[in-house]
Amino acid sequence: MRRLIASFALSAALFLPSIASADETPFIAPVITPVTKGTPVPFTGILLTPEAVARIVAEAKDCPKRAAVEVERARGEEKALSEKALADVKSDAKRDREVMQAGLDQRDGNIKDLTDRLQKSENSRSLTWLWAGGGVIAGAVIVTLSIVTVGAAK
Repeated sequence: MRRLIASFALSAALFLPSIASADETPFIAPVITPVTKGTPVPFTGILLTPEAVARIVAEAKDCPKRAAVEVERARGEEKALSEKALADVKSDAKRDREVMQAGLDQRDGNIKDLTDRLQKSENSRSLTWLWAGGGVIAGAVIVTLSIVTVGAAK
């Protein structure tokens, strides 16, 4: 019976602590250990001096500020590009409007000139009939007078 109790106690002593510690995750605190030249270390990697660690920590703290500055710079560049594009579009629209207005003014001038010429043509045409009619009548009168004059002379 002693053997049974001893083996049971030995089994319990071996298995119970491992079961209890299996659920826990061990906490390993970060340790910064200065290493001098020639000292063996347990792993390969990069060794940092305290100044380098301080610089890394300072840069990590400044990272949000640098990101904000970079975002503002990018926004400023995008705003400048957008304003330039808007100014170019406005300039093109103004130039196109002036060109179209010049074309309209020229067309209006051509219409006015053609209307004036048409009016003059219509006015001169009515005078042409008057002159043609007057010329026919004057010619008939001259021919009649010539005939009368020649007939009276015989």
